[in-house]
Amino acid sequence: MSRHEFHTHSSDGTAVCIQCGWDAPLGGFYLLVSREEDRYDYLFNNLDHSPSHPESFEVFKVILEMMGIDLPCRMLQEMDEDAKNQIVNKYVIHHVIDGVYSRDAKASGEVSARARAR
Repeated sequence: MSRHEFHTHSSDGTAVCIQCGWDAPLGGFYLLVSREEDRYDYLFNNLDHSPSHPESFEVFKVILEMMGIDLPCRMLQEMDEDAKNQIVNKYVIHHVIDGVYSRDAKASGEVSARARAR
């Protein structure tokens, strides 16, 4: 599973943490939106949604837009690449500070699921 994290605010000003990515074993994307002050207080959990792990992130983009949340373009591109390459064990924190994008890749032993199967 790849994990991409982004900290931002929803349209009502709530500080939120977005966790999303590609779940290779389940063959789909996931999305968790939680309050920053309590990471277990989910405003959205893909397991409560059908389908829970869609093959496209587009349905989750609509949900995020309804919450007033825009993800960085590079974050969305990386998740698409993760799906295409069946990436697992990847952890990236994405930042936008004063309009400037950056990312921190955490040491995670990133590997494609295809490479692991060999």
